[in-house]
Amino acid sequence: EYAYGMAGDISRFTSLLTNQIYGADRQFATYQAYSITETDTDNWWQFNHYGGAMFDLKNLIDNAVAAKQPHYAGIGKILMAYGLMTATDLVGDIPYSNAFQGLDNLTPTYDSQEAIYDSIQSLLAQGKTLLVDPTFAVTEPGSEDLVYGGDLAQWDKFANVLSARAYLHLGKKDPSKYANVLTALGTEGV
Repeated sequence: EYAYGMAGDISRFTSLLTNQIYGADRQFATYQAYSITETDTDNWWQFNHYGGAMFDLKNLIDNAVAAKQPHYAGIGKILMAYGLMTATDLVGDIPYSNAFQGLDNLTPTYDSQEAIYDSIQSLLAQGKTLLVDPTFAVTEPGSEDLVYGGDLAQWDKFANVLSARAYLHLGKKDPSKYANVLTALGTEGV
């Protein structure tokens, strides 16, 4: 779902709006004219990203914690941070702190983009800690991990890169964040 959302809807909308591609026919001609409505983004928001992949990641994290599988929980938190960063970079304030409750809360409040970025760094730090947690790791990630094939060192590096990227995104607002970029990358590099 993330792959489709990122390579599909998100890349099409952002490429059209920045004039990297031209919308010549059907719905893309409408987007080219900046005539985008809320329902045009529903596919990405409701089914692929927020209501799809991120909701599934919340379930993965909860189930991994309950089953005492820290490595899976760590991967889930790192991917959740990635999803949050993508969503907040595209639309600003988004629901997170009381989101992903299904029918129990259909109108979660929106967290500020600043709070989302704090959550991103927290999720990345937690995820990295869980990746090296030997406690109760009965099952190790393997071939079902379609990104890194269960290579936890690669997930750690990915978390470092996401953390550095998050600091870069905040640099214009708070130039002191730039100092954190190289630290976030860690000594193992990228």
